[in-house]
Amino acid sequence: FLMFNTTKAPFNDARFRQAVFAALDTVGIQKAVFRGVGKTPRSLIPSSTKYSIDDELPVHERDVEKARALFKEAGIDPATLSFTILTNERKERVDMATIIQAQLQELGIEAKIKVLEWGAYIQGLQKKEHDLFLLGWGLSVPDPDYAVAGLLETGAGTNYTFFSDAKLDELLASGRSLPDGPNREKTYRDMQLYINEKCPMILLHNDESLVGVQKTVKGFVSSPFDVHTFATAYFEE
Repeated sequence: FLMFNTTKAPFNDARFRQAVFAALDTVGIQKAVFRGVGKTPRSLIPSSTKYSIDDELPVHERDVEKARALFKEAGIDPATLSFTILTNERKERVDMATIIQAQLQELGIEAKIKVLEWGAYIQGLQKKEHDLFLLGWGLSVPDPDYAVAGLLETGAGTNYTFFSDAKLDELLASGRSLPDGPNREKTYRDMQLYINEKCPMILLHNDESLVGVQKTVKGFVSSPFDVHTFATAYFEE
């Protein structure tokens, strides 16, 4: 994700965030950096998770004129903008930041890139002083609540956008309380559409688990969580 510190102006304006989203070719960025591995998501809840509407939503297309119109609506001249994209030293994130920087420059926006080692990076996010930042989120529980709550619920320890929205909090509470079925499905549908409308982050990449195994290795079972056990694996000549 490319995420915004929503406590700071102009990042606290959804029109500004949508303008940045419109200014970026997220599909092209994903393809250029990950070279055929994974895909560009359309919803925060990934397609492999229950109640995701990722596959139903349209593919994002870059629209510079729409971006300019949204900036104008928000009362912002993009040529006056200057902010920093914070990332850790993971190569893919640095590469994404570099492409984002170039695409925003086409609108006159000066986006600087600051690369930190992991410990300093997380400490920097906790201080709430950052502008934009690149970060990922892994799902260890196959439930839609886990895909959203830790990132966007008010007060969540890993909510580094510091996004706080009463309607989203209400949807999260409702989703947790409902049994599986049509009502819960509608709650998460509404939630995904609402998150896309508010745009506290820009979705860039859903990863794909890749495992290479030699023909002589038998009994190995790949884990979807990338934490593999080799207890059942053996070699066969």
